[in-house]
Amino acid sequence: MKIAIAVDQDSVASGFGCAPFYRIVEIEGGRATDALIIPNPGIHHEFWADLFVRNSIAFVIAGSMGPTARSVLLGAGIQPVLGVRGQVDDVIRRFIAGEFRGHRPPGDHEAHVATCGECSG
Repeated sequence: MKIAIAVDQDSVASGFGCAPFYRIVEIEGGRATDALIIPNPGIHHEFWADLFVRNSIAFVIAGSMGPTARSVLLGAGIQPVLGVRGQVDDVIRRFIAGEFRGHRPPGDHEAHVATCGECSG
């Protein structure tokens, strides 16, 4: 299984769309076996959904995500895991341990947009 994590330095980015990077992680046998870092060129959500589908991404982890991005990803069969904070390596371990299964996103996207200045949805 592969997951994508919105990344800002070594931590989960507070917002999906304004993350400077996305880390693609392959998980096999209960451990992360491969990772790829992709810079965010600031392209629309459909670009990311298509890229994630072509790379068999099952989950996208971020601090928050606007309704448009969430809808596009869900429509592509990709499950957003939102409200996540922390160091990326720790979040990967927590994901593997099953901590985020059945995770429901919090309604804090509007608060993120108000403070981010880059996000619009």
